[in-house]
Amino acid sequence: MLAHFVNFLVESFDLIPARIGSNWGGLVFAAILFFITEGVLWKWGEMKGHLARNTLIGFAIAGIGWTLLFFVSAFLTVYDDHQNMVGATARIKRSLNSELESTRSSLTKNVNNEHNSLIAKQLECARQQGQNDTLQKQNRDEQVLIAGCQSEAIKRLTPEREIHTPIALDVDNSDPQHAKSRWLIFMNKVVPAAMLTVTCDQDISAMTAKIAGGPPLPGTTARLSDKSWSIRITGSPWGPTSPVFVDIDTRGTTRTCAFVRQ
Repeated sequence: MLAHFVNFLVESFDLIPARIGSNWGGLVFAAILFFITEGVLWKWGEMKGHLARNTLIGFAIAGIGWTLLFFVSAFLTVYDDHQNMVGATARIKRSLNSELESTRSSLTKNVNNEHNSLIAKQLECARQQGQNDTLQKQNRDEQVLIAGCQSEAIKRLTPEREIHTPIALDVDNSDPQHAKSRWLIFMNKVVPAAMLTVTCDQDISAMTAKIAGGPPLPGTTARLSDKSWSIRITGSPWGPTSPVFVDIDTRGTTRTCAFVRQ
């Protein structure tokens, strides 16, 4: 605190010449001119008689003047420091506001990016969850359907004879020129190999067969006539718990198909 006050006094005193001129030489030159003018204008005798008094008065007036000038310089120094501080404060405030705005903009952008990324991940999770739920529902529906069909078929089967029971699962006749149907063929006993003849009331254009739970069996179907195809089951057992799925495409509305074991 004391050091700051001393620096303030030194700076105020050092700036006195700048308040009234460019340097101390201007003040000395003005004082020399003043004394020369006084010596020319006043009579030497009168000056000599009042030399001590005039000198004392001159120094007193000069001291008072320099004291007043010092206070003026101190006031102006305080004012300049205040203006500099106000300007520096304004510059710092502008800089802080600029940095704050830049930081706020960057944070807002990052938050928006994270929010959009979170929404995208939530949508992807929802899509995957929806697909998973759909697959699980289809699997449950198929299992319930197979279980119900098995129960119904077992009730109709007699253990004394090998009896196959066809059940129409789905018949799509929405297109009169091209119908699709799916059949489930149950057998009351396990049969390692069998041959079936399928005859429909419309021309058959395509047919596939597979054991439930397995892939389609290549080379198991063959065309016998326009309305008749054969199914040859080998390699996989056909029985109560492993029925045969048959998909039939016909040219026209399908009403019925017959399955005869050879």
